[in-house]
Amino acid sequence: EAGAGARGFDERTALQRDTAFTEEIAVRHSCFDTTPTLRYTITSVAHTAFRCIRVRFGYADEEFRRSVCLPGSIRGGVVGAGRSGQVFFFSRDGKVVFKSASSGEVESLKGILRDYVRYISNDNIYTLLPRFFGLYRIDVHDGRRPLYLIAMNN
Repeated sequence: EAGAGARGFDERTALQRDTAFTEEIAVRHSCFDTTPTLRYTITSVAHTAFRCIRVRFGYADEEFRRSVCLPGSIRGGVVGAGRSGQVFFFSRDGKVVFKSASSGEVESLKGILRDYVRYISNDNIYTLLPRFFGLYRIDVHDGRRPLYLIAMNN
């Protein structure tokens, strides 16, 4: 079938079903008992496209979830050495790095995503381009600006 590649990668599905997966989460800061519960929503932007990209690179859904979704699986919050002041988080198993992203970087990634998916679908899994695994928007329910995180291989 046209568009289908190795490991069940289907470029058309990835690009057509470009919907967001959203989950609302409540977290209580563990440092102080008096800190109020922090409520936020995490949205996986272009969820299907990034899922197909991960699968194409051999990173199965279950493995990705084990890397980043279990309690305590993300560590860091380290400010990068560059002038941008971007913050980096890492999965405990060291397979995924999350980089905070400016709105310009988010728009750039969205702008190249269609071509990136097509490139990866043409058996270019050994590319030297970054391996993007996801784009996430975090909305804290206290009026702060949203935070975007780009997930990549580490």
